[in-house]
Amino acid sequence: MAARFCTQTKVGWTLHINPMSLKYFHILFIILSVLTSIGFGVWAVLHGQETQSQGYFLAGIASFAVSIALAVYCIGFIKKFRKL
Repeated sequence: MAARFCTQTKVGWTLHINPMSLKYFHILFIILSVLTSIGFGVWAVLHGQETQSQGYFLAGIASFAVSIALAVYCIGFIKKFRKL
């Protein structure tokens, strides 16, 4: 049987929205964090080159390291919860 997204009642139409599970929200949040960290890293490295500031450059490199750590964590999280 196909899932119903809308049903008609006596008053009108009712929209049925299933809330996102905590597992999928966690994965989405990690992916958004990875993308944000990469974006900040690109900005920091480019800004560090423009201003010749090592602080921005190092912050960009650290941001890329955090991005890699988050991506590894996300992959491990997905593998772990596929079993459940």
